[in-house]
Amino acid sequence: MGDEVYDCIVIGAGPAGLSASLFLARYCRRVLTFHHNHPRNIYSHGVHGFLGHHGIQPTELLERGRCEVELHGGVIVEGCVTRVERIGDERFRVSAGGDDDGKDGGVQTFESRR
Repeated sequence: MGDEVYDCIVIGAGPAGLSASLFLARYCRRVLTFHHNHPRNIYSHGVHGFLGHHGIQPTELLERGRCEVELHGGVIVEGCVTRVERIGDERFRVSAGGDDDGKDGGVQTFESRR
């Protein structure tokens, strides 16, 4: 899955990134979302103040979000973005590795129209 072109690339699959990805996918945009699988609130007892999900476990909220994004055609990949470069007026190239340091040897590149 390298050197593919997407309408939009979202870096981060927390609640905000997944919400953005979900709306883009629902509006028929080809969207790729990166996550590094180390949520900051992983040790919280629950999420509070998130409409309709008071007290939900952080991992459950993120899993539900990922499922919804994928249900609408979004693609979610695990990896740490190591570089973003502009390659035109509205195009970007994003490079990512498989771990937080991007040092797993398998760097992938993707292009985005936005």
